[in-house]
Amino acid sequence: MNVIDRFTDFYQNVNNESLKQLGHIYAEQILFVDPVAEHQGLAALDTYFKNLMENTTSCRCDIQNIVTQKDKHMVTWEMNFTHPRLNSGRNVRVEGVTELRTSEDRIVYHRDYYDMGQMIYEQVPLLKNVVNSLKRRLAQ
Repeated sequence: MNVIDRFTDFYQNVNNESLKQLGHIYAEQILFVDPVAEHQGLAALDTYFKNLMENTTSCRCDIQNIVTQKDKHMVTWEMNFTHPRLNSGRNVRVEGVTELRTSEDRIVYHRDYYDMGQMIYEQVPLLKNVVNSLKRRLAQ
């Protein structure tokens, strides 16, 4: 199983137990970037994931497409997760794209692109009203 297969398997059902697999997917010097933060190194990435999973009830990413050119990969996905403080504890769906670079069968660079509004801002009642109001104004 190559690193992209391991990556796909890992994200299909992320949980505290699956975090043990990070070292089989990511290089020790991984640079992981998403709209929330930037993390350098496997230990920092492990801490970040543990913090994310602390209150997350479930998290599943459905990989839709992977385009590969040598050691560069673009992955489109849909993530479904539940968190007690978001969307009243109901499912949240987020679409995104991940850029990966691999070396020696490990991921050395991971960058996620997704809409923070779709993931967070629109899931908190007070912020949801503000975001929806701004969207309506911009659409006019």
